Amino acid sequence: MMNFIKIAGILASCVLLSGCSFESKFKEPTPTEPTVTESPQSTEQTETTVSTTPPSEPIPETEPETEPETAPLSPREIYRGLLSNLLANGEISGHSVEGNISENQFAIADIDSDDREELIVRVASPEKISRKFEIVLDVDKTGNPFEELREFPDITYYSNGNATALLSHSQGFSGNFPPYILYQYDSNSDGFAQVVTVSAMDKKLMEEMEVADIYPEDADTSHSGFVYYIGSDNPVDVTEYENWCHSWQNHASVLEIPFQTITEEHIKNIQ
Repeated sequence: MMNFIKIAGILASCVLLSGCSFESKFKEPTPTEPTVTESPQSTEQTETTVSTTPPSEPIPETEPETEPETAPLSPREIYRGLLSNLLANGEISGHSVEGNISENQFAIADIDSDDREELIVRVASPEKISRKFEIVLDVDKTGNPFEELREFPDITYYSNGNATALLSHSQGFSGNFPPYILYQYDSNSDGFAQVVTVSAMDKKLMEEMEVADIYPEDADTSHSGFVYYIGSDNPVDVTEYENWCHSWQNHASVLEIPFQTITEEHIKNIQ
């Protein structure tokens, strides 16, 4: 019995020892805090990212499209328009024209020797003398027409820029001599300036009218039967008158102006 008890004690001791050894081998490790590896960004201040892309250029404002400027009209185109208006409305340069417009005439030519063409309109159809006129039109640098000369028709134009315009009716005792006004082109004003009025006395006409006693015989040294008045009341002999004419004519020739009637066809042909 005593032996059984001893053996039982020994076995119990062995069991205890074995349990302790097993526990030591299989004891769970004490849990530890997880290790966290901090990134550099967590400990250092994040650097500001600077863009290296250059700033974009401002987009310029687009100007609205404008219509291309039209070329200025040529003098001939302007003259064509003036004549078309005259034919349609009976008016040119502020002057009304009576009657049948197509019975009147026009021409385009350089009549003042300034190397530019002018428009000459000759209105001779009205019955009333006061409604007849001849007008010379030019165009300035801005394209506006203006008058260089306006007189009673017919005007004679000379190659040196002079012109003579007949008076609307014979005055005094001039007889077969038509009184006229002498004009001279002035480049400063770009127009014709009046120089002098010329008239005459016809002795034969005065004899028929029984007023020959007032004829200035002393001035008629050539006994031509004519004396002339050149812008004054002092009569001169025909020799002096002719010398004066030679002085302003100065070998100039009379210009041949290509007049044609004012019709739609002739106006359309202006190029």
